[in-house]
Amino acid sequence: YTTLFRSTSKVIGRLITRGVGSIIQAGMRKLVKCTSVLTKAPAGFLFSKPSSRASNYFIRAENLLSETLHSHFLAFSCLSVLKEASSDGMREPDTIYLDTMAFLPIALSIQLFQAKLGAQTIRSVQSFHSHDGLKDGQLPDGASALCLISASTNCGLAKEWIRVTGAPASRVATFLSFLAESERSEERRVGKECSQ
Repeated sequence: YTTLFRSTSKVIGRLITRGVGSIIQAGMRKLVKCTSVLTKAPAGFLFSKPSSRASNYFIRAENLLSETLHSHFLAFSCLSVLKEASSDGMREPDTIYLDTMAFLPIALSIQLFQAKLGAQTIRSVQSFHSHDGLKDGQLPDGASALCLISASTNCGLAKEWIRVTGAPASRVATFLSFLAESERSEERRVGKECSQ
């Protein structure tokens, strides 16, 4: 029985590892659909965005975090981003910068996963306060940190992060955006069908 269980566990583990991209895509689609992240402005009104632009739609990324399990799933989806950032020739990220502290549960879940896997590298979590925080220029360890952006209509915040900090695109991820994957060459995105 023990040998059969170990053998079955290894097979299941390999299936999960091979299918992690599909699991993340399906999970992000489901999260976006069930949490109502996209809000349309009432007739005659526009949303004023942190980027100083206006739009008929606003992405309320914090709605993704309506349940604890959601933050754990989003943290799981970031593990591949963290792995890629750890192998880009720079030192391993020890800081996560968030555009909003609303996404702190995700960063804490990443730390939890790292502790469980025995690979704790993230020691600090900080908010850079979106576009306003980048106006002051360079941030401590910004280029070597992992930057997680909750949402950006056209990925302008990720581009601005890369420009201001000098960080490689492998260290920036946006959870939700209106852009199709093919339009996002400057940065990495965690979910595939984020703007449904």
